[in-house]
Formats: sequence, structure tokens, C-alpha cells
Amino acid sequence: MKSFLFVLFMLSSSLNPILSQPNLLERAKNNPNEGLKLCKKFKEYNADNKSATSVKATNFVSKKNKLSLVNAEFYSIYVIGLYCPEIY
Repeated sequence: MKSFLFVLFMLSSSLNPILSQPNLLERAKNNPNEGLKLCKKFKEYNADNKSATSVKATNFVSKKNKLSLVNAEFYSIYVIGLYCPEIY
């Protein structure tokens, strides 16, 4: 399921360059410490039976990184794929 979401994400990003955030994926890739901190937060959500892509988690990522909700969801999925594949 996660690999499907990642492929879907990559296809959608090639069609639309992440909604005016061209450096969004590079930022995730170049900041592993930030990604690992986000993984820790996602684990907290999982412990409460909430998905890392839930509305609550997406709102957190959006506010923390000053992103739109759509970009926050893309960013979250990318971080999960890079740094914490055990997260759901």
C-alpha cells in the first residue's frame, strides 16, 4: 500500500510540480534530522491508532513547515518513504 502511495505521489508530482513548492522534496531529502524528528511524531500518532496521513497529522506538518495541506500530505508521504517506512 505504501509503495502504491509513493508511486502515485511520484506520478502526480511529475504532472504538477508540487503546487509551487519546487524545493519541497529536496528539503525533505537534504534534512534527514528533520525527517527523523517527523518520524518520531508519526510514531506517536500511530500509537494513538492514527495514521501519519490523518487530518490531524497533516495539519501538524502543515503548520510546522508552513505548507498547504496538500503539500504537507505530499511532504509527509515522501518523508515516510525516505526515513520511516514502518509508519502507517
